[in-house]
Amino acid sequence: MVSFQTFCMGFFMGAFITTAVNATDFHPTYEELARTKMIGVIRQEELHKKFLETSAGTIAYYETSGIGDTLFLIHGNSTSKEYMIRQLDALGTTYRMIALDLPGHGESENAQDPDGTYTLGGYAQLCAEVIEKLGLPPVIVVGWSLGGHIAVEMMAQNPGLLRGALIACAPPFTPSGECLKEAYLPTYSAPLSMKVEPFTLEDVKSYITQGVIDFDQYPLLAKAGMRAHGLARHTMVSAVLRGDGLDERATVESSPVPVGILMAKGEHAINNAYTASLNYANCVMMETIDGPHDCQWSHPQEFNKAIVKFVEKCAECPALPHTSS
Repeated sequence: MVSFQTFCMGFFMGAFITTAVNATDFHPTYEELARTKMIGVIRQEELHKKFLETSAGTIAYYETSGIGDTLFLIHGNSTSKEYMIRQLDALGTTYRMIALDLPGHGESENAQDPDGTYTLGGYAQLCAEVIEKLGLPPVIVVGWSLGGHIAVEMMAQNPGLLRGALIACAPPFTPSGECLKEAYLPTYSAPLSMKVEPFTLEDVKSYITQGVIDFDQYPLLAKAGMRAHGLARHTMVSAVLRGDGLDERATVESSPVPVGILMAKGEHAINNAYTASLNYANCVMMETIDGPHDCQWSHPQEFNKAIVKFVEKCAECPALPHTSS
């Protein structure tokens, strides 16, 4: 079992520091984002923080003022919507962008039903609920790491809610030990993937970014890791190890939803060769960009260019029948 975890679980990016931070203690402000230079383009009146009551609890999200296509951004595990802030900053006045905190992350509440919510399928159901409650048109999902796996789940559960799914640093897998060993690389941070206790600062540095992000310069990102609910990571990874959940590979090889695949050249956890080898049913874009696993933060210009390209590709595709969950 340990060997299986070592091969498979490095992609579940999560973090805590010595003292856990509750959701009530994590309240990033626009001024804080600007002061630490996490944003530099989008103005305060163009970036709105909002809250929504859902079946999983209160969900926090950013919404930008753009009036173009609607993009729905999903962050990685044990991070937060602030890890996608460089996409909102650059593109938020062009597109209408929604970036939420998943349950148990950021400013969202911990799940009221952990076993039902803290799974890939449970997160996908929550995202569909948010889309419907906000009355959004079919969205283009941009999912990074865990968010990419949730995007695939959404393709299976509610394809009519989507115009496309950009899957970044997340190999669609069949929930079996053989496939997971093929999809993921050994990583020194893998043993942390199921740790339910609060992480140390060193855990944060090694597990989320392997030293790429300067947490002294961007303390909000460290604090987001501190806040994340340990039970969320533990429950989700346990479900994957049991083989529960969707066959993501079969989904992307059969779904009519337009798919974009984005990989990082400096990836330490994902086997890019595996990701590129799948027989996608409707892959309209596949690219490898510079940067490590968290390339949306380290190389935002390349990541954002890929988003723009994918939106343009989706515009060329026929719309899917719109359905509700």
